[in-house]
Amino acid sequence: MKSPNFSNWANNSDWFKHQSCGRVRVHKLAGKSAKWFRPVRLFRKWWDLSFDQLTELALGLELSGQRFIWVVRSPNNGPADAAYVGNQSHQDPLAFLPNGFVERIEGQGLEGTAARILSHSSTGGFLTHCGWNSTLESIASGIPLIAWPLFAEQRMNAVLLTEDLKVALRPKANEKGLIEREEIAKVIKDLMASEEGKRVQNRMKDLKIAAEKALTGDGSSKRALSELASKMASN
Repeated sequence: MKSPNFSNWANNSDWFKHQSCGRVRVHKLAGKSAKWFRPVRLFRKWWDLSFDQLTELALGLELSGQRFIWVVRSPNNGPADAAYVGNQSHQDPLAFLPNGFVERIEGQGLEGTAARILSHSSTGGFLTHCGWNSTLESIASGIPLIAWPLFAEQRMNAVLLTEDLKVALRPKANEKGLIEREEIAKVIKDLMASEEGKRVQNRMKDLKIAAEKALTGDGSSKRALSELASKMASN
């Protein structure tokens, strides 16, 4: 698994440029860059996956057979759901991946420390913690989601995305709270290559169009912001 420099990914990542439209799934759940994990940065803390859950995620990605880009960081030693820690590890996160994983997925996956690639035409899905910023960025780019909430409002957002808007799929945890590799592989393949996944993709495309209309000069978003500014000015 190569480690490209994503600061200029659009021009320099030959692997990414040569993928078919909508065939790369982006994973940012255990994001290393605070810039791209802003809801957690507000508290200057990190919510990370446990070693067991990181292992299952890695093997699930491999088992899915889908191409992916993974923003990865070192796991914590807490429970499978998440743990609250204060300092980012300086250890190489790749050392925590399963034995032989990096070699086996050569050509299938990339590992990086930034993921400003949602708007690229090759991106076909996004596994997200369902933070509100990530949710809005995904809708604006029309990218269907796999919802993996960890804490706070993320769980509420996941329900909105999966049950109300129907633009996301959600993996199921076992009785110990661990999402196993087979379940991870299944939900990835469902999003990328099933009839259910196509329905989710089409719903997200419709939602993207609605979001674009809301941001036009006379759209609902602009009107609401103007009304708020007027009320504040009058007070």
